[in-house]
Formats: sequence, C-alpha cells, structure tokens
Amino acid sequence: MFSPSEQPIYFDRAHRKVYYVHQGRKRFWLFDPSVVEARSADWSLVDAELHTKLGGSTTSISRSYHMVFLVRSSERDPTIVDHFVLPALDFPGAMWEYIRGYMEAGTPPLRAGEAPPFKGQGFDMIEALKQRIRDYRRDWKEFFWKQLFFHLTLPLFLVFLLVNRCVVWTAQTVHWPKEITEALGPPITEADLAADSEHRLRAASERTAAGA
Repeated sequence: MFSPSEQPIYFDRAHRKVYYVHQGRKRFWLFDPSVVEARSADWSLVDAELHTKLGGSTTSISRSYHMVFLVRSSERDPTIVDHFVLPALDFPGAMWEYIRGYMEAGTPPLRAGEAPPFKGQGFDMIEALKQRIRDYRRDWKEFFWKQLFFHLTLPLFLVFLLVNRCVVWTAQTVHWPKEITEALGPPITEADLAADSEHRLRAASERTAAGA
C-alpha cells in the first residue's frame, strides 16, 4: 500500500536522458507512505545489469529476469548513486537491444506493425466484479462448475477485494515535473505515423522495405 500509481521509465533520446520514478523506503512496512519522486539521469552515466532469479516447486523450475540500471555519479566518479529496475522480462536480450538501438543507433521507437502505446489502468477488482455481475446468468449456464467454485470460495475473495481496495485508495499519484513533460512532448498518435513517410517513428515492414 501507499505505492506509486505508476512506475514508468522514459528514455529521452533527444536530450540523452532517462526519467524514472524513485520510491523511498517505508518506515513501517505497509502502513506508512513512502516518498515518491520523479528523477532523471544522463544516459551516458547509466549502466545496465541483467539479474536472474531461479525459483521452482516440487514439479517445475522457473527462471525470472529483470534489468537493473545503475546510475554513476559522474564520468570520472564511478560511485553508484541511484538505480531503477525494469522487472519481469521474458526476453531480456531483445529488450536491451531495443533500448540500446533506440538511444544509440537511431532505431525508431516503434517496431514494424506496432501500435502507439496508451496509458492503461491498473487492475481494479471492483471493475472486474461489475463485469462478472453483468455476465452472471450466462456464466452459470456456460461455466457451472467454475461458478460453483467461485461461490464456495467467496469468503476468501472478499479478503482479496478488501486488500485490492486498500491498494487503490492509498496509491500515490506520480506528478512529473513540467520540464520532463515538455522534454518528452506529446505521445505518438496514429496521425503522426500516417505522416511519417520516412519511418522515423515506426520501423518499416519487410515488405515495405523490400519495395523501397
């Protein structure tokens, strides 16, 4: 609880900057708001490390990856003064190559066929419950055993509902400084892509590249 409402990482190629959200340590674990602030770092002072965690059970073993970006003090001082994390990566090598290509090799921000990103909302159990209520009768007809299981476990569901509401109610809104929002500019739109005849915003497909 009391966590940031969002934790995006923005890579600003034009200004050679990276913008990220820093969450300070909580004094009383769950029940104390931490200090949340937007920070920036020079791309030239950022180093990336790949961290791996091995987990498993009695039947399987899994490996999870996350990328840790370390921020050095200066070009001459290698002291690590901050860090930010890109968690839960399925293809860490491809992700790093995408970031490196964008920041250092002029790669378009969007891959061929990729749609502009949009800002979604976190999981809200109340909204999910509203959808379940609308489809209540249909679900009983089509998924009888699943519905029966859900009703038998309703007390446990109510606990999860309470926890989810506490997380939503206590989430801290991230306010990006004006200089950062101005540096990033407006998000890419479909109209921008339609006018992008040189494919600077979205990479050309193989068919388009072959035709050129």
